[in-house]
Amino acid sequence: MPLLKKLLESELTKCGIEVSTALCEHFEMSRVELFEAVRVLELATFEDILSRFGPEPAAISASQP
Repeated sequence: MPLLKKLLESELTKCGIEVSTALCEHFEMSRVELFEAVRVLELATFEDILSRFGPEPAAISASQP
């Protein structure tokens, strides 16, 4: 599976399509980057993580239906 993912990302990049490594629409960092940042900063709660790395409150309300 990892090889297939790398192949797909490589082909998309060749076609000029930007490949996002974001964890989700709320965090621009990859899972590994976010995990490392949380570890280094010693964040203990989800609220701490959201306040440091999450979207702006206006962005959250705009994405809500």
